[in-house]
Amino acid sequence: MHIDFSDAELMSADLSDANLWDADLSSADLRGAKLSNAHLVDADLSNADLQEAVLQQADVDGADFVSANLAEASLVGADCESAEFENAVLVRASLENADLVDTNLTSAYLFGARLGGARIDSATQLVVEGGVGDVTVTERCRYDPDAPPEGPEASLAMDPEDLKATPDSPRVIQLRRARSVYQRLEGLGRQNGFPTLQSRMFKRRQEMRRHLLREQGERTRWLFAELQRGLFVYGESFRRVLSISALVVSLFWGLFTTTGTIETTDGTAVTAGAVVDDQLLVWETLYHSLSVFFAGTGPLSPTGTLGQVLTISLRATGPILLALLIFVLGRRAAR
Repeated sequence: MHIDFSDAELMSADLSDANLWDADLSSADLRGAKLSNAHLVDADLSNADLQEAVLQQADVDGADFVSANLAEASLVGADCESAEFENAVLVRASLENADLVDTNLTSAYLFGARLGGARIDSATQLVVEGGVGDVTVTERCRYDPDAPPEGPEASLAMDPEDLKATPDSPRVIQLRRARSVYQRLEGLGRQNGFPTLQSRMFKRRQEMRRHLLREQGERTRWLFAELQRGLFVYGESFRRVLSISALVVSLFWGLFTTTGTIETTDGTAVTAGAVVDDQLLVWETLYHSLSVFFAGTGPLSPTGTLGQVLTISLRATGPILLALLIFVLGRRAAR
């Protein structure tokens, strides 16, 4: 039976165990309402005010919570499979052990939401483009500056007076919330066996931290974060470290081949002209570059101060990049 409670004043109502299947509760005032174990399958709760409502163990399979306010609500153990939470306010809501399989959380306000033990699957959506199992989808939370809506004020949707009263700028608040949400989503990916989602959320969390450091004027830490991002994408990109390693070896190989800063065992300086005359020097300088990079020493000898500086530089760079390669592989293996 279809029940129409749209726009109803049900604040603090006790609807525990109620059968509200397919009920229309859109725009209803359900603040503090008790809906534990309620049957709300396919119910329409869009734009409803459910602040501090209790929906523990409730069956909300397929329910519509679009733009609903569930701030500090409890959905512990709730069956939210296929439910729609697009643009829903879930700030500091409790979703521990909730079933979020095939749930749409696109643009939801997830700051402070507790997600421990929550279950997701590849169809669970964080963005409109697709589910978390789609490797072509780029997940972004609504607080991310690179995601809609545009601008901190629209992203936060805070009361203008409250926003004005805070000591921090809207941009700083936005970045802090984005970082916090990404940390929670990273944990959600980890506990449900989605390593790609976990990796993406970790990288976005580090990106928010990098932006935050710059916003707060912490230049030294920001530069270090930039270095981490550029070298190995915060420990997540094996390909980036491998590419930089290949570039370093190639660069030094080119320098050793053309600058006359190394010599062969018979005392012949390796220059561009010498390489033209003896093609074997191409291989010997490459072998020397690889040997110094991996082992710290090579068959050729440096000549002069510049040769020594180049050799020491390559000798120091090799172990650092190799350590980064091992670190990145270790992070992947740990997942």
